[in-house]
Amino acid sequence: MEEFTIMPINQQHWSQIINLSDVNFGPNYIKLDDLSQYFGSKQHKNALCSFVLANKGGEVKGFRITFAPGHWPKNLLDKSLYQKWPYALDEVAYFKTLLVDSILQGQGWGPKLTQLSINELIKMGTKAIVCHSWKESPNNSSQRYLLKMDFKPIGEIKNFWQDKEYFCLGCQQTACICTAIEMIKIIKE
Repeated sequence: MEEFTIMPINQQHWSQIINLSDVNFGPNYIKLDDLSQYFGSKQHKNALCSFVLANKGGEVKGFRITFAPGHWPKNLLDKSLYQKWPYALDEVAYFKTLLVDSILQGQGWGPKLTQLSINELIKMGTKAIVCHSWKESPNNSSQRYLLKMDFKPIGEIKNFWQDKEYFCLGCQQTACICTAIEMIKIIKE
């Protein structure tokens, strides 16, 4: 049986994250410029709470991209329903992307990556985590996963990903028309 390791994301993983994302979400969903923005020198806290799953050969088979409180890209905040959150923006983290290669799905790697991120966010004093679930995911798997992780729906945002320049494999077009369900997990009451 193949062995895997979970480790914090670093720049050596970026090209493999892009390749895995291209295959599973659509070409250009994650670009090199995105990763540079997410994990650049001023965003070091994001690297502390984001992880990759790699095999012994160093091949990335999954990842969890997380933004620490106060370290979100502005374009995400602009689209969010933050007026409905019980905490200030600088107290709320964001789960950007979770992806586990299809051959490893159902083996618990997604929850492990997620829990490691949560553990790091707790150390940072995070009070809540927000994410955007893909409403059109097969069998509603995105929202069902998050509900199991104690996330609660806040509201829907139509065409959430339409300004992202990529070919969406879900709706089969370049101007994605998929709907996001904004969800929140309260860490501290």
